[in-house]
Amino acid sequence: MKPIKASELSRSVLDKITNPDDRKALGLPPRTDTAIPTYTVILETTGKTRKASRRKMKQTEIDFNQDILGGRGMFEVVMFRLPGGSRYTPDFFTVEDGVATFYEVKGSYRLHSHGRALTAFRECRAHFTMFRFRWFEKSANGFIEKHKEHRL
Repeated sequence: MKPIKASELSRSVLDKITNPDDRKALGLPPRTDTAIPTYTVILETTGKTRKASRRKMKQTEIDFNQDILGGRGMFEVVMFRLPGGSRYTPDFFTVEDGVATFYEVKGSYRLHSHGRALTAFRECRAHFTMFRFRWFEKSANGFIEKHKEHRL
């Protein structure tokens, strides 16, 4: 499947794009407010809605956003529902060359959640082939991309 163009994303995702250069590249009008929008998650089983929790970025994520993404990454703006019923929220979202790109960032110290996150990342990448997914780990030499996609 070909990567989806950012212009084909839903209006709710496009409304979260605040960077003026990204908005101009996508043909979107400039935003008048620059506040981080809150978003709502719909629970499929009950039909109820709840405000999505917004956790603060850890230092590794702050460094990644500044060093690799130039401060243009949107932090945890999309949650994917995976086929097995689990959920996956990538750390960052950007638009690269008109393609929606999601990033997962991990520090050099492996916590117990590292394996679960990698499994969810791989499952999400396999199921949502219209998006680009990238996994980075912090090392002494900076951030290194791992688990690269192999697209034809």
